[in-house]
Amino acid sequence: MGPAPSVGWAFFPLDEELGLLSGGLTPRGEETLVRLSAWMPYESARELLEDLVGIQVSKATARRATLHTGEAALAVWEAQVERLKQEAPQAPAGAEKQALSGDGAMVHLVAGEWVEVKTLAIGEVTRNRRGEVCTQHLSYCSRLCDAASIAQEHFKKTLQRRYKRQLRHGQLTISDRC
Repeated sequence: MGPAPSVGWAFFPLDEELGLLSGGLTPRGEETLVRLSAWMPYESARELLEDLVGIQVSKATARRATLHTGEAALAVWEAQVERLKQEAPQAPAGAEKQALSGDGAMVHLVAGEWVEVKTLAIGEVTRNRRGEVCTQHLSYCSRLCDAASIAQEHFKKTLQRRYKRQLRHGQLTISDRC
């Protein structure tokens, strides 16, 4: 008996039911790929994914999955900011002092373009045992955006810090991711 003829590529009807995403990755495989790609260059992430779990993808797939995940996370973030603008409670009396700092850094994109990524740093202003003013509990958020958008980051980060007690006890929900 001779070899069977090639039938070519086709959509497997159980892909959606099995939770396989576009590109043939399982949700866990895509999550691992995106986490690696957010941490290192796409090619390195692709190679490490193959070495660690045996999943082979192209550099373009790593880039596409990471960009898609980033866009989805940004949409969730922006929806939360809009919701907070409408639902934010009044600030409690005696809110802690905070320090805010913004900066920018030029980043080289894949297409060869240079853009400025803005970073927001926020921390609590306290005094140490000697009475010196210091900053502690620093958190950072960086985004490729305009100055008006980074102001939204400031709004959300300030709310997160101001209402941390309510957040801890489940009275409010504010995502802590950029």
